[in-house]
Amino acid sequence: IYSAPDARKIPGLELLVPGLVAYLSRDAIDGWLYRRGKDGVLLPWLVHSMRHVVPADGSPYVVIGLLANTMQSASREAAADPRLRRSGMTTAIMVDADDIAGRSIPELLAEHGFYKECEDFKREYESHAQRFRELQSRFGAQLVASHSAWIAAGGPASNPRLECLPIKAGTTARCVNDEALLERRFEASTEAGFWRDSGVAEGFDRVPLHCYLYLFHLDLHRNLWVHVQHLQDYRYQPGLRDKLVLPQAHRDLIDILTAERNFLMEDIVQGKSGGTTILCKGAPGLGKTLTAEVYAEVVGKPLYRVHSGQLGVTAESVEANLSKILQRAARWDSVLLLDEADVYIRRRDNDLQHNAIVAEFLRTLEYFNGLLFMTTNRIADIDDAIL
Repeated sequence: IYSAPDARKIPGLELLVPGLVAYLSRDAIDGWLYRRGKDGVLLPWLVHSMRHVVPADGSPYVVIGLLANTMQSASREAAADPRLRRSGMTTAIMVDADDIAGRSIPELLAEHGFYKECEDFKREYESHAQRFRELQSRFGAQLVASHSAWIAAGGPASNPRLECLPIKAGTTARCVNDEALLERRFEASTEAGFWRDSGVAEGFDRVPLHCYLYLFHLDLHRNLWVHVQHLQDYRYQPGLRDKLVLPQAHRDLIDILTAERNFLMEDIVQGKSGGTTILCKGAPGLGKTLTAEVYAEVVGKPLYRVHSGQLGVTAESVEANLSKILQRAARWDSVLLLDEADVYIRRRDNDLQHNAIVAEFLRTLEYFNGLLFMTTNRIADIDDAIL
């Protein structure tokens, strides 16, 4: 187990830890084990510690402690309690006597889905890490996701249970980099006390990164995690402008907005809207929504499309939901499209609830300083305050 730990069968649980030390330290690169996840991504873990536990009650077992900068640890808050400092960063392999029966160390690790590091694995990881560094700071950039993503599926907000969400083969999902919401704290290195005490003089102190980006799915309207292996830059198509059939006056407007975005001037009242709202009205099928889509392609910004039904039907829900939507649009510097906004821009009358909704809608919009498209089929029933 010492001289040939990769070939010998494990003779007993008490020899597993020294056998693992011999196996992992031989030709070590970083001291990592790799496991392929449900999304097909090869993820590294640092072998941080190992111990043989003999409880007073129950059977002996071995704990292999693993460490990485994970999705779960990406938004963790700085903990006052040192024991919580690595919340979300750790996992472990638990091994008992039944697990080792008739197996070598590589076979035992493979049974748990783990494989020893090698140069090919390291090259793959380094390419992922470089791509992550390129994308992570590009807040608001539009990306195209494929294959699969991870999405919160219950549990506490501070540590949600993540579920793998497959993306149908041959299709992609438009997403926006929403990393600005997180306060990333990466732990690049750690103490290697276990390994130094075991006679390993160097290595086993670099903490790997799981290269997932925090994104917002523009169709599902939910945040999710996607590995950089499954991400591509979105390719804008400004040439779509030439295919848009519009009156010349409307086309000139798009040209003005495209050529000069400094039209976003401050209001006379400090803090109020410096944004621009474009209301597209007309019968269905005339290109109202398409106009916003083409403009987003021309200026190279994500189109954040929201249906009016997502805002709610009370003044309180309109204020709360619209505020969140406007904050997202401002955070990404995106083009915002509020589709079928009829109920929020219809002329006020004697209906007090409707009047309150329109008033709250207008009040919230006053402090938005981006570009907003709204569409409506109600040509002759729009409130004067909108116009």
